[in-house]
This record gives sequence, C-alpha cells and structure tokens, in this order.
Amino acid sequence: MSADAVIKLVLHYVDQLIHLIAGPRAFFREIDPSARSAVTAALTFLLFSIVIAFVIRLPFIAGEGDAWRQLPVMLVFYSATAVTLGCLACLVMRVFGGKAPLPGHVVVFSYFAGLSVLLFTLTTVIAKSFIRLGAPEAAGAIEDYVRAVLRGGLDVDDPGLAAVSNSPEVAWTILILLVGQLVIAFWLVVCWRVMAELNGRTTLATYLSLGLFLVAGYGVAWVLGRVQVAAGLALF
Repeated sequence: MSADAVIKLVLHYVDQLIHLIAGPRAFFREIDPSARSAVTAALTFLLFSIVIAFVIRLPFIAGEGDAWRQLPVMLVFYSATAVTLGCLACLVMRVFGGKAPLPGHVVVFSYFAGLSVLLFTLTTVIAKSFIRLGAPEAAGAIEDYVRAVLRGGLDVDDPGLAAVSNSPEVAWTILILLVGQLVIAFWLVVCWRVMAELNGRTTLATYLSLGLFLVAGYGVAWVLGRVQVAAGLALF
C-alpha cells in the first residue's frame, strides 16, 4: 500500500471520528448500515481505532516482554466482540419485532466498539499517568491494587496491597475509570437508539429492548471478560 493510500485512509478515519462524535445519529442517517461498503467502512474504523489505542498504550506496556503481541490479540478480540454484540443486538431486536438485517447491527456495534476502545484507553492512560506522577514510588503497588479490584479478586491479606488501599491515588483512579465507563454507557444508549430507528421501533420498545440486551449481555460480557484476561489483555 502506497503512502498516499495510507494518508487517505487516515484522513478518512479522522473525518469519520469527528462526525461520529459531533453528531452520531446524523452520522448513521447518512449511511446505509446494511450495505457491504458500510460494513467494510465500519470494520476499518474499528481496526484503526484499535491500532491507535495500542499506540497510545505502548509507552505504558513497552517494558513488558510480550507488548507487541497484544496488537494482533486486540485486533481479533475487539473485532470478535463487535460482531458478537451486533448479533446479540439483532436477536434482541427480533424479539421486539425488528426487521433490520444483521449487517446493520454489526455496523453500529463496530462504531460503538471503535469509539469505546479509544475512550477506555484514554481513561486508562490518564489514570496511570495520575498514579505515576502522584506516587511514583508506589505506582506498581497501586496499579496492582486497582487491577485486583477490577478483577474482583482483591486479596485483603496481601500486605503490599493493604499498604496502598487508602492512597488518594487509588480513589482518584477508580473515579477516573468510573467516569470513563459512564461515558461508554451513554455511548451505548446513543447507539441503541440508532439501532431502534434502524428497526423502526418505538421509544418504549427501544428501552425495553435495551434492558433485555443488558440482561442477556451480562453473560456474554462475563465470557468476554474471561477471554480478555486469558488473552493477556490488561483490564488496567
């Protein structure tokens, strides 16, 4: 691929990202989510987002021996996640009378996953930067503590973790990560309303179907979380 082609792809990605953030519902109205070109564009957007997320994270994982192995793992994991959630969304919409084809749901969730992985990465990098600037001598222990909290496997008897449990950096880190998750949750609601319009559903059916999706998605998220840990993708 020539340099000009790469530059055009990057510029197209930036243009998509700006329009997606500035007006997501208008962005989706301008495309035909069921068209093959839309599916290709959505998956390309997702792949670009993953690569950018990896580059942003690289300074924080460069010291790890398998840092570069994470890129192909991220590409496979997040792409599979987008397709899986798109299929689940399609099934849920079918329960509520939706008729939109499957590719349209995969397109919406590819854009959802693309922006979400950027948001997740940015909040993680901000939180880690806050820890390493505020408490450089205890940064490793604090990061281990936060990972243990996120995994739900905190060992209260571990003296190393107990020593940093009351650190202000821990509280601020959890708050930063929580804000990031709330923004991603808001983005999910926006994308779900887009899918409801795609399926011609009413406001009531939109939120009832979202509730069912969240219930059904809890099990899927649990499985994906285990896969994420097994694949070596850090939760923090």
